Amino acid sequence: SDLNVFTNVSIYPVPVRDELTVSFGKLPKGVNSGQVRIVDMQGRVIYDASVALASHQTLLIEEVQEWTAGMYLLQIRLDNGSSMLEKFVKE
Repeated sequence: SDLNVFTNVSIYPVPVRDELTVSFGKLPKGVNSGQVRIVDMQGRVIYDASVALASHQTLLIEEVQEWTAGMYLLQIRLDNGSSMLEKFVKE
């Protein structure tokens, strides 16, 4: 099923200091864009971007270096409706 796509998204380094790398594996057929959002533990959306996506693509989120240390939630929603959530720590 399409939800399996998210077994092959990885984020690193964890914990992150300066920039977060989001690495996609093979995407489902027909997917070519997504919404990437990062939310802090108070529920504030601090990063929100629509991105063009391809299989085996890497996204670099450099804004992370400006945020305070703590736990964050990465949300990715593909244009086919499937989505994932992943927590990460910024130090």
